[in-house]
Parts: sequence; C-alpha cells; structure tokens
Amino acid sequence: MALRPAYIMKRLFLSAILSITLGILLAQTAQERPFRFYNTQSIHKHLIREHPDFALNIQALEQQIGAYGATGDTRLDTICLVFHILYGPEQPHPDEEQILKQVEVLNQDFGSNNTSIRHFSFDKIQEMAKKAVSPGIFFCLPVYDVHGRDLSPIRFIQTPTEIWKDDDAIKSGALGGADPMDTRHYLNIWVGQLDNSVSGYAQMPGGPDKTDGIVIDPRFFGVSDASDSPYNKGKTLTHL
Repeated sequence: MALRPAYIMKRLFLSAILSITLGILLAQTAQERPFRFYNTQSIHKHLIREHPDFALNIQALEQQIGAYGATGDTRLDTICLVFHILYGPEQPHPDEEQILKQVEVLNQDFGSNNTSIRHFSFDKIQEMAKKAVSPGIFFCLPVYDVHGRDLSPIRFIQTPTEIWKDDDAIKSGALGGADPMDTRHYLNIWVGQLDNSVSGYAQMPGGPDKTDGIVIDPRFFGVSDASDSPYNKGKTLTHL
C-alpha cells in the first residue's frame, strides 16, 4: 500500500509530538512525584551513539515536516495503532476495554480543539493550550493488514519477564518481548511494567524501524481505576 505524502508527514509529525512531549510530561511529573522517571532522552542519546545516521535522519525529517507545515494541508489522516500487552504470570494488565477507552481518549484529544492541559500547571503552557487546533489525525485499531488479511491489533502476551528495562528488550521476541508489526504502517505501543519506576519512553523519528514506537508502564496507561491516579484518564499517552 502506497502511503500519501500527507499521511507520511502527519505520521512523522505525530511521532515527534508523542516522543518529545512524553519526555516533557514525564519530566514534570517526575518532579511532582519523585517515584516517577522518564528515559526518552537517554534512549535518544544512546541511539545517536549506536546509529551514526540517526542525527542526519532527524535533520532531514525536520526539514520535511517544516515544508509540509507550510502547505497548510488540513486533510484528516488515520494512524493505525497496534498494542502489545506484556505481563508476567499472575501479573495484572490492561484489558481490552481499557485499551479501547485509551484509543477513545486519543481521538478526543487529537481530533478536536482540546484546550484542557491536565498535567501541567505552568501558566505559559496553559496559555499555549488555548491556541490548540486539531492536527487532523484519527486513530484506529486496524481489522485488516495492508494486504487485506485479518489482523489482531491487540496482542496479549504472557512472558516470564515481569519487569522490563529501558533497553528495548520488550520490543524483541528473541529477548522475551514482542516484535513490532510493520512500523511503516502501524504505530506500535508496548505496555509492560518498567524497572526503576520508569513511566515510559518513546523513540524519536528517524531511528531504527525495529524499535520504532512507544513503551508505557500500565500504571499510567488507559482509563481505569487500576492505573495510578491522577494518571488514569489516558492523558499520559496523549500528553494533555
């Protein structure tokens, strides 16, 4: 399936938003709640060291996104989500209802002029929120893959591993995690309990395809009483 340039740009733009703001959000909440930490920036620095072309890819993508933004394209595009829910024996994990509610929150926050920033108290950020506009993005759980075959967008995977580090092992079946589905067409999200109270991390656009996506701890995922209040409204993934 050939992807339209507008879709590609919005996909990259969304990835940049999710990656950068996840770091900002978790940095702020780490200060408010000492037991929370984020590792997006450390992962980013590691990838730059391991992949020399990564920094060049980022520069090229920033130029493409800037050029796309100048076109004023307002068409609605769809981002297909794939969830990998990993949990150990007898370990609680998000259920399908919780996941569907998380997708609903994503569409509410990205599909409208949502000006409610729940996690931030900074006046400047609140003022910026008043200027929010819809980015023209809709999230879905795909029923078929790009070849028309049946697809299960939610994968529940029991593993011997109950606690994951930020070394991307959760993204590898060979390391006990789950391999991503085609990252060119799907935004992969891994949900699993993270070590050292890490809340989550995301890979910046331009990195390796095999690790592209977002990792989030179930305590800060979805809409459920099982998540840690006040982070149980699906806002950690949307960053509002």
